[in-house]
Amino acid sequence: MRKMKIASVLGFLFIIALIPVITMLPSAPVKTQSSSKEEKIVLEEKAVLEEIEPKVAIEYSPDSKGYLNLIGSPNKYLLHLEGTPYQMGYQHGWLRAQAVKFLASSATFKQILLAFCGVTSMQEAKDMLRSALNGTAVGTVLSWLLGQNYIDTLFNTFNDILDIVVQLVRDVVNYNLQFVPQQFKDEMKGIADGATARGYATTLSDVYMLNLGFDALLSWLYPIVTPWMNLAQWMNWHACDGFVATGGATSDGRTLMGRNWMYTSYGVKDYSLIIEYKPSSGNKFVSVGIPGLVGVLTGMNTKGIGVGIDMVPAWDCDPGHFGMGAPLLARYAIQYKNEYADAYYYIGDSHHGVSWLYIVGDGKGTNTGGCIVERSASWWFGREDDYEVWWPWAPLYDMREHKSNLVVVANSYGHPLQNIGACGVVLPDSVWRYTVVADKCLAKYGTMTPSDAQAIVDYAHPPNYNYYNPDPNGPIEGIRTVLDLTNLKVYTLYGYYNHPWVTYQLTV
Repeated sequence: MRKMKIASVLGFLFIIALIPVITMLPSAPVKTQSSSKEEKIVLEEKAVLEEIEPKVAIEYSPDSKGYLNLIGSPNKYLLHLEGTPYQMGYQHGWLRAQAVKFLASSATFKQILLAFCGVTSMQEAKDMLRSALNGTAVGTVLSWLLGQNYIDTLFNTFNDILDIVVQLVRDVVNYNLQFVPQQFKDEMKGIADGATARGYATTLSDVYMLNLGFDALLSWLYPIVTPWMNLAQWMNWHACDGFVATGGATSDGRTLMGRNWMYTSYGVKDYSLIIEYKPSSGNKFVSVGIPGLVGVLTGMNTKGIGVGIDMVPAWDCDPGHFGMGAPLLARYAIQYKNEYADAYYYIGDSHHGVSWLYIVGDGKGTNTGGCIVERSASWWFGREDDYEVWWPWAPLYDMREHKSNLVVVANSYGHPLQNIGACGVVLPDSVWRYTVVADKCLAKYGTMTPSDAQAIVDYAHPPNYNYYNPDPNGPIEGIRTVLDLTNLKVYTLYGYYNHPWVTYQLTV
């Protein structure tokens, strides 16, 4: 089930294809100044990750409001933040300074781009490209244009190309800061200030890039690559899936949200954690993610509202004009929405310049339930837990959710009109994962417990399906999470597959 090696070659070609859009920016990009060591593509993680964890089980921020608490083994932490946006940001940056410095950097951003293309280093990419092109018509043409050492010529300039891509991302992020609420910008400034005060100099621009960079990149990338994806099943790294089961679908009527956030293990395996927020305004909530991220990948508030985000490739994007981006939209919904319908319509009606899928659930409100909000720049539809495909000839894959109180998602639109309007694509990998998750949910329908939900979201645990590296002790590519939205309990697995699940109770 893993992506084909040709996908990696196409990945590099499409990254290079971004370069022409630079001419559309108001001014030519200026290369960010930084040390050559920091900007190297191939980072020695062992050196970067020295002394990751604190020396004590609990550590407090200078204001004594925020703290980092050991809640699981090995090295599983809760980061508690409390106060105004800037105060929470400063606590965040101070307590996770090295992690913020590592994750909020151009070097890590470029390394993640390589990982999304299916390679772990520039040398691997170079060898793969040579193997794919030598002896082919394309290779012959490139050799004629660039000389016999055309592969070396391409890669001698590739780091500069990635620098240009990063600068493009920074420029687009800066333009869209006008759409970001001031409170989130204050919190990001606090993160940069706190990490810097701790001795890990971090720029605000880097924190901005971590939080908004992928929306900036995808707003340009999706319109370029979407028409070509199915030709080589490229971009199977668009890999997240999940479900919401509620009412009659669970053993006792509780609402369970399962989230399989699939991502490169680079850095994530070492730094993932649970972050608990007690803000000066809005709801107390918990987020499962990575340091430096103000946005939410998977989160739950004390009102029982849960939100998660899934990538979905579609042509209907607004290049360079994406708003605040999906993670910050999810964060705002978690912090300020108290009812299912309020979160549902807030996300659906908000400005989007990038196609996204949102999992929304509610386990405690007046109207509990679950849905998938399917968004693109111009269109949106909601697929609720009683949704049935109403055009038998229209579905692009078999929608198996034929029972109420259950909704399942991978990385494709499920609503026919949304898929048509947004010009989406349905990749075989997405179909396969949707089918596996849906079938497992249906097999536990009416009896599903939190432990069942954990097994469902961890379906690809090595060596299952030969989807990942067969090593059952290897690093997890992403984070597996189950949220009990009725009882406000978090179950999450990250780090390495032989680590135990972490459990945390969110209190009102």
